[in-house]
Amino acid sequence: GVAWRGSLQNVFGYQGARVVGSIWGRNVAEFADAARAMRGAEIVALEVNASCPNLDDRSRIFAHSAEATAEIVAASLEAGLPLWVKLSPNTPDLVSVAAAALGAGAQALVLVNTVLGLAIDIEARRPALGNGAGGVSGPGILPVALRSVYDCRAAFPSVAIVGVGGISSGEDAVAMLMAGCSIPITGNFCPAMPSRPTVHRERPWITFCSPTRRSRLRQTRSNGTSAFHAGGVASRFSRQTRSSYAKTSRAQGTGPQ
Repeated sequence: GVAWRGSLQNVFGYQGARVVGSIWGRNVAEFADAARAMRGAEIVALEVNASCPNLDDRSRIFAHSAEATAEIVAASLEAGLPLWVKLSPNTPDLVSVAAAALGAGAQALVLVNTVLGLAIDIEARRPALGNGAGGVSGPGILPVALRSVYDCRAAFPSVAIVGVGGISSGEDAVAMLMAGCSIPITGNFCPAMPSRPTVHRERPWITFCSPTRRSRLRQTRSNGTSAFHAGGVASRFSRQTRSSYAKTSRAQGTGPQ
């Protein structure tokens, strides 16, 4: 937290971005310590990553237990900031866990973290990752994320939900909105796009794209459309379509209010 506040916060703050911090821990005490370290940070909210192993409970994932999730959310209130809780899709009790997080003081849900998986190095005849299993991300987990958002939106009609996981095109982002999220976020292609992020001051998202693609984005926006970018793939979502969807989703109670 301290290192972040001394470096990245200055970069994004200079460009006019609204920044959300993120903390994790290996037990409840570490979440409390991390939250205290972020107290006073110039950020709009603090994400509490509940998809971490709890070393005090035989390394079970916090987000797989309603009680454990509530404990780390309560501990993170030390930050004095709005809390967004990032949850795991790897549990049949997602809605109950989300309810516990909200009851403990969370103001928003971030859905979802990675899906449990395993890669095998067939030449070495052992798991490819040193820790054995790991988290699967990328386009393949989009249906899992959509279902998680859909179920939680049905359970919590008025709660803010950040849709994460598998979004790699504008169509994916629209699908996430239609599932019920308040705002979709993509990070799948960021490691492949080393150029610095472009911050759109009049838009609530950051796009990672090259100078050439920034030029295309400016041209696209001057033509009266928005563009969701992921790895340089732009999909136009016209203002008329966006307005039509917003009216429909409000009427059905499924979209952002």
